[in-house]
Amino acid sequence: MQEDARAASGKRVLAVRPSGSERGTFNLAWTDQMRFRNGAIEVKVRAGDGRIDQGGGPIWRVRDAGNYYIARWNPLENNFRVYYVKDGRRVQLDTADVNVPAGAWHTIRVEQQGNHVVCYLDGRKLPDAEDATFPDAGGVGLWTKVDAASLFDDLVVQAK
Repeated sequence: MQEDARAASGKRVLAVRPSGSERGTFNLAWTDQMRFRNGAIEVKVRAGDGRIDQGGGPIWRVRDAGNYYIARWNPLENNFRVYYVKDGRRVQLDTADVNVPAGAWHTIRVEQQGNHVVCYLDGRKLPDAEDATFPDAGGVGLWTKVDAASLFDDLVVQAK
């Protein structure tokens, strides 16, 4: 936990910090105490430091540290993407170009129904994909990559 006076819910936010500097390193904070299959996940994110990578986003239907879905925003690449990670290998399902400031708070929302996933950044519908890699309920969490140090606030999970 870390303090951020600009956070939406007050001053306390979750900081996901780098666990290594190797390309391809995924930094995760997740739980299987909360199960998610269908519904919506929303979280606020603010990109912090990172020379190789910045930003991040929610993960869901998490089986373990190498198997899950992810929607992530990267201000260094000016994009927002949805992937699945299977056996530690990331596969892109859809992408959208975005240009929003890295130092500000942004809201990522994911809506999943069956195999259909729709992602939003600050209320704007962006990636929209169909995939059946992980059909069952799984854990929920947050993700960054390589050297990204990002802040997360107001994680809301609405499972249906």
